[in-house]
Amino acid sequence: MYTIEINYPTCDYIKAIVTDDGLVEIQKLITCHAVSELLKEYVNLSLPPSQWVLPEIKIKINSVESKKDRPETSGLLDVEGPTVQAVQTVQTVQASLLGQNHAIYIIREFILKAQNKWIYAEDIEICHCRKVTQSQILNSLYLGSNTPYLVMQKTKAGSGCGQCVQDIEKLLKEV
Repeated sequence: MYTIEINYPTCDYIKAIVTDDGLVEIQKLITCHAVSELLKEYVNLSLPPSQWVLPEIKIKINSVESKKDRPETSGLLDVEGPTVQAVQTVQTVQASLLGQNHAIYIIREFILKAQNKWIYAEDIEICHCRKVTQSQILNSLYLGSNTPYLVMQKTKAGSGCGQCVQDIEKLLKEV
C-alpha cells in the first residue's frame, strides 16, 4: 500500500491510496471541472491502474508562416507538405493543446504515480544562462506551456544562448 499525492499551484489537489489488492481509493479531491471530467474519463477505480489508459497530449499548430514570407527562417525545422513548405519558429508558431489545459498533465501524473511509473527527477539546472531548473520548466509545462516559446515566456529558459531549447523540447515530449 502506498499514497499518491498531487498538489499543483492551480489549486488542484488529489490524495489517493493504492491498496494492497492493487486498487486505488481517492481520499481527498479538490480540482477544477476540467480535472474532474478527465478523471472520470481516464480513471476507472474498479480496475487496477495497470489497465488505465494514459491520455496523450496532442498539439495543434494554429499558424505557420511560409519560408517565402520569412526567408531568414530558412534552415530551421522544416515541415514539408504536399502544397506548402513551412517552417516552425518560436516567433511564428502558436500551438495549443486540443481542448486540453493543465488538467491533462495532472491526470497523466496521477495515472503514472498509480502505475508506479512516475519518475522523480533531480532538480537540475536546464538553462544555465537564466538559472532555470528542471522543476521550474516542468511546473510551466503543467500549467499549460506546451511549446518552447511558452516555456520561455514563463521561465525565461532558452532566452539566452539557446543551447537548452533542445532539452526543453525533450521535456515537452516526455511529459
